[in-house]
Amino acid sequence: MLKRAFDAGVPAAWVAGDSVYGDNRALRMWREEHHHAHVLAVSGKEYVWHAGRQHQVKSLVVTLGAEGWAR
Repeated sequence: MLKRAFDAGVPAAWVAGDSVYGDNRALRMWREEHHHAHVLAVSGKEYVWHAGRQHQVKSLVVTLGAEGWAR
């Protein structure tokens, strides 16, 4: 759906999605490859890069203090 919209020239400054979409690794990789601004939530079972290493989100979240979050 996003590919068709971008191919058709639908204007979008950025794309947002909840963890249903964020847990789709192929979608996340496609978004990163196409360099459009986006934010996708991920569930605790996913892995993300932090400080040069991959961490499972649910393990990483518990290690972050107040300084680890920003609005």
